[in-house]
Amino acid sequence: MLSVYVQEAKGLQPLDREITGLEYPRPLIKWAYEADEHDISQQIFKLGNKYVIGVLDKIHEEGFATIESVKEELEHEVRKEKKAEKISGEMSAKMTQGQTLENLAAELNLPLKTAVGIRISYPSLPEVGSEPSIAASALQLEKNVVSKPLTGNNGVFILVVNNVNTAVEATPETLDREKSFLDRNYAARVNYSGYEALKKTSRIKDNRREFY
Repeated sequence: MLSVYVQEAKGLQPLDREITGLEYPRPLIKWAYEADEHDISQQIFKLGNKYVIGVLDKIHEEGFATIESVKEELEHEVRKEKKAEKISGEMSAKMTQGQTLENLAAELNLPLKTAVGIRISYPSLPEVGSEPSIAASALQLEKNVVSKPLTGNNGVFILVVNNVNTAVEATPETLDREKSFLDRNYAARVNYSGYEALKKTSRIKDNRREFY
């Protein structure tokens, strides 16, 4: 049975090697960077067990994006922000002095979730994903105090800290290990940032896409 469907690959970069759902799409990406806007590939690309015809819908010139080109993303972010404000307001309206998180969850008809071992170095919440600002807020809360509504990457949260792990004592040995880790981390960042700065100031034009 033959299945035909349209798949978009937005924001392709010259040296990209992956497109979701396609095996080794380099030939298709290379074609895209040699084509003109609205071109349709004359070649049918065989990528794994799929046959692909390329259509170059839009070319974005180097430099800052135009408002029109990012309008969809901007609208999505604004809708997301306004929705979070509305949910946060509804939550705040239901909160009363001395209210427990269990009572508030029942009032809002929302589930309670427990996240264990929250830390800045791994700010991920179960079934939610990466939430650095929420993890940072949790680490600043006093124990058994209900937080105000907090807006994260993937939703609006109300937190209560049930337990603070103080089992790891800050000894000279643990501090030395932490210092060594931070030194290596920042050294790697300095090397990378310095290399990227040199690339920008040198005005290097990368033409590797033309050869593979």
